[in-house]
Amino acid sequence: MPNTRRYRELLENARKPAEFHREAYNAARSDRGNSYGHQVTTKELAERVGTLRLLYETLAPAEKRFLAGNLTAVDEIIGFLEADVAVSRSGYLKERFYRKLKAERS
Repeated sequence: MPNTRRYRELLENARKPAEFHREAYNAARSDRGNSYGHQVTTKELAERVGTLRLLYETLAPAEKRFLAGNLTAVDEIIGFLEADVAVSRSGYLKERFYRKLKAERS
């Protein structure tokens, strides 16, 4: 079961390639347009997607159990929330998790 430290590591590992891709894409498209930016940053995009996939595949089992109402997943979800590193899609998940926790508390 991943803990806060592992989720922080996965989130940080996903954030770095995302930033690198964004910088490379913006530099490439500033000279020759969006299409060229996409062409020359396919390697960076693939690394970004790969790190995001690993993060969300690691989180998926706990997410599924938690959203189905299985309270045994609460500790793992709280570990993910405590990691608190901004990454693509993570804000939406965090919001969903916070809403579910709040609803369970009521």
